[in-house]
Amino acid sequence: MKTILVIEGDAMVRRFLRSALEAAGYWVSDVSNDAEGLAIAARGGVALIVIDCMGTHAGGLRTLQTLRNNTTTALIPVIAMSGLGQYGYDLPFWANACLVKPFRPAQLIRKIEALLPEDSRVPVRQDELLPALGVAAL
Repeated sequence: MKTILVIEGDAMVRRFLRSALEAAGYWVSDVSNDAEGLAIAARGGVALIVIDCMGTHAGGLRTLQTLRNNTTTALIPVIAMSGLGQYGYDLPFWANACLVKPFRPAQLIRKIEALLPEDSRVPVRQDELLPALGVAAL
């Protein structure tokens, strides 16, 4: 089973992302800084990276460029998170997908599902998933 790596400086946002991704059946590794994220990605076993490129975390764009320029990590799909109007036109060039904060967990899950094969998830029963995402059972 491969892991989704979350690189996010804000502890509360990291917990939110971890909770949403685990509820959707993904294994998650989360870090608060770019250097640690680069090291984990280079070791292998990372299926996808979600990285913050917003505001004071402008280092996220440099980290994204470093990932793309490294032969070990260049092909890992990346979803870049940024605030409305806070990223330049080149961010979509470096990332496979972008999300503007704030966003709903379902938006992130849809982007991940579009980038990863179905077998990247741990089987989760729908009656467990919906409450975890804040959705009432049908």
